[in-house]
Amino acid sequence: MITNELMIFLKDKKIWFDDESEDYKKSLLSLNISENSDIGYFYLHAEQNPNFISKNGELLQICWHAINTNYISNTENLKKALDIPSSGIILSSFESGSGWFYDNATGKVHLNTPTNENTQETIEWDNFGNFLSYFFLN
Repeated sequence: MITNELMIFLKDKKIWFDDESEDYKKSLLSLNISENSDIGYFYLHAEQNPNFISKNGELLQICWHAINTNYISNTENLKKALDIPSSGIILSSFESGSGWFYDNATGKVHLNTPTNENTQETIEWDNFGNFLSYFFLN
């Protein structure tokens, strides 16, 4: 759930909007994301093109990227390379080797970080709202 505290924070930063973009609704559908889910609701109302930035990193505006880049094909290749499930929605660029993905099947958000032993360490949030609170408010 997206908390009131988070929504107020985003409105104060002028990155939360009441209007919903029809193009973004279509993008969510192309990614098999329900507009009624927390992740869908967030991406329909939050905009800081092309990425959201906080002290915790950078988060893709996936609808913007789905419309304006090769996001879908690029992330399919990235998911295969990093052994991310097919239900995974890539939320960051993974440029530094680590990054976030949302598991559309479980509703959880994962941070994958490479370790020295050529394996991945994963930190997990139970839902997208908790992840957003971490990303923007912590």
